[in-house]
Amino acid sequence: MIHMLIKQFSLLFIFLLLINCKTNYTKTQKHVNIVWDNKELNEGIIHKSILKQELFNSKQTINVLEIDLRIMNLKPIVVFDGKKFIKPSTWGSKLNGMFAINGNFFDIDNGGSVCYFKRNDTLINNSKPDPEELLFLPMLDEGAIAIDANESLHILKKPMAGWETVKNYNTILSSGPLLIWQGNILEQDNIPFITDRHARSALGISKNKLFLFVVDGYRQEASGMTIRELSLMMKSLGCNAAINLDGGGSSTLWVNVGESKGVLNYPSDNEIFDHEGERKVANSLVFTENN
Repeated sequence: MIHMLIKQFSLLFIFLLLINCKTNYTKTQKHVNIVWDNKELNEGIIHKSILKQELFNSKQTINVLEIDLRIMNLKPIVVFDGKKFIKPSTWGSKLNGMFAINGNFFDIDNGGSVCYFKRNDTLINNSKPDPEELLFLPMLDEGAIAIDANESLHILKKPMAGWETVKNYNTILSSGPLLIWQGNILEQDNIPFITDRHARSALGISKNKLFLFVVDGYRQEASGMTIRELSLMMKSLGCNAAINLDGGGSSTLWVNVGESKGVLNYPSDNEIFDHEGERKVANSLVFTENN
């Protein structure tokens, strides 16, 4: 009996160790073989896409905006209403934006972001840990999109002392997990949110470029991605830093450049593979031309 208990305890210990371990994706990084359909929307703006293409042993539908910041002078704006949810496309149109993507994680029942959000030096939301209702995981708050006084966009890593100590940026929209930091793909927890395939949104930057990325999911034409696969994609694009945004039915990429107008991806809220299933969200990131 004692030996049996010891064996059972040992198996339980190994199981818990595996559940809580992290995987170093830098060591397992592989080249991503993908043939993009590239469309130049304007000078300095390329729409990269694949439609129902085999990738990671699955069928994937991806839309990316690659923006050359040496050519495009953009003004990033984090938008929210405070009283109701609004579609990213609605915000983009309202602000005469060029691009819009959904923002961070939010409480779909009670409203508001569950991640830290400061806009124009005014606190909108603190991080809201709520393990009983699973509304929040620390990894959803480990990075942020930040905008400085010069209206330049940055990706930040959360300091040990918390976001409240970060004073050099007027606007901070936290999210996560961080996918890439200082050119390296980061380790991630071995939990379903990380390892299951979902529709995902991400933002990445390199020295001279901005990348807005959405992969669709939940349908035969679009499997979605794990966080590892998303990280590999952002790395293959050339990102030095990249962050995961809210995903699932929230994932939306909208554009209004030249002849390209409307939602580029196939949002899943209507459960149909078309461009009409866009979800109303708590906040979005809109880019306008900075004249």
